[in-house]
Amino acid sequence: AAPVLAAAEEKGWTISHILVTHHHPDHVQGIEAVKAATKAHVIANAADAHRIPLVDETVAPGGKARFGALEADVIDTPGHTVGHICSPATRCSRWAAAACSRARRSRCGRR
Repeated sequence: AAPVLAAAEEKGWTISHILVTHHHPDHVQGIEAVKAATKAHVIANAADAHRIPLVDETVAPGGKARFGALEADVIDTPGHTVGHICSPATRCSRWAAAACSRARRSRCGRR
């Protein structure tokens, strides 16, 4: 969680939503701390929500995930896990790509 929070602060970003792609520990272990620090709204696939902590809203493949005025398609990608989803942002791909890139470089969530 610390690298994500630090990256957001460095960029001047406010974390308002967390879209969880699947339930593996390296994708969920920071949710509690990020949500506690930011009050972010946690969104997850309905089929996987029982495995993910602190879910506020569920989405279904074929639907939309909404982040305020932004929205993204929810695509079922069950090859990695049964409930895995991905979401190419329809109107927010630039910031989503930047956030993912920064989190990966900082090894966010890795053990």
